[in-house]
Amino acid sequence: PATKIVVGKPAAQLGGDIYSYVSPSALGQALLNQYKYSKWCTGVMVWQYSLDPKGTAIEQIMAPLRANYPSLFK
Repeated sequence: PATKIVVGKPAAQLGGDIYSYVSPSALGQALLNQYKYSKWCTGVMVWQYSLDPKGTAIEQIMAPLRANYPSLFK
C-alpha cells in the first residue's frame, strides 16, 4: 500500500549517479505537494551518511512540510 512506501535518495550529489540524485529542496517540495494535494505521507531516507554527517539533507527535505504542517511533527 502507498502508506508503506519509503522514498530513498543519496544524501549528496556525490553519493549517487546523475539519474538518482534529487536535491533536498526539490525532494522536500515534492513531498509537500503530494501531502498538500492527496494527504499522502511517506517515509524518507537518505544514504551515504558520511557525505552529510550533520543530517542537513533530511532537515532540508523535511523543512517544507514542517513549515506548512507543523502538527505532523508533534
